[in-house]
Amino acid sequence: MPLLTGGVIGSRVRAAVAERQQLGFEVETARRAALANAQNAWNQAVAGGEQMAAGQRATEAAESALTGVQRGFAEGFRSNFEVLDSEQRLLTAQLVFVNTTYGAYAAEARLLATLGRLQAAAIDQAVPAYDPARNTRVVRAKTFGPFDPILAPIDRAQKPAGTAPAAPMIAPATDARIRPAAVQALPGPIGNVLPIAPVPVIAGPVAADLSDTVVTSGR
Repeated sequence: MPLLTGGVIGSRVRAAVAERQQLGFEVETARRAALANAQNAWNQAVAGGEQMAAGQRATEAAESALTGVQRGFAEGFRSNFEVLDSEQRLLTAQLVFVNTTYGAYAAEARLLATLGRLQAAAIDQAVPAYDPARNTRVVRAKTFGPFDPILAPIDRAQKPAGTAPAAPMIAPATDARIRPAAVQALPGPIGNVLPIAPVPVIAGPVAADLSDTVVTSGR
C-alpha cells in the first residue's frame, strides 16, 4: 500500500458525497415538480367544475328569460326584436355551457393522467377494464414465430431474479368525478383538499473533514 496517495482517496470521497447530494437534489426536484403538477391539475379540475355549474345556471336563467319574453310577446307587450334577442342570449349561454362542460371533463382527464389513473373505465364505465397481462398474451400469440420455442429458454435465463419488492397495486379508476378527500386540508383558496401526503425530504450528509490527512489517517 503506498504511503502517499496524492489526494486520490480524499477526492474520491468528496466526489461520492457530491454525487449523493446531487441525487438528493434531483429526487427533491422531481418530487416538487410532481406535487406542483398534481396541484395545478387539481385546481383546474375544481375550477372547471365550478365553471360548468355556473354555465348551467346561466342557461337556466336564459331559458326562464326567453319564456317570459315569449309570454309577453303573446300578450302584445314584447316585440319580435326582444324575442330574437332572448333567443340569441339563450343560444350564447348554451354554447358557453357546452364549452365549460368540455373544459371540466378535459381537466378531470388531465388530473387522472397526472396521477397515473387515466383509464377508459374512468371516462365511460361501459368500456371493459384494460388487462395488461391478457393483452400481452394476445400480442404474443399474434407474433409467434418459428424460433420462439428455441429462444424462450434463453429469454427466461436472462430475466432478473424476482427478489425486488412488488409494486403496490392500485385499484382501477371507475369514476372521474371529483370528490373531497378525507385528509388534512392544504393551504390555498381552491386546492385545499388535494389528496397528497407529505413526503419526507432526503437529509444531506453531515459536514465532515475530508482532507487527505484525515482520510488517510495521517499516512
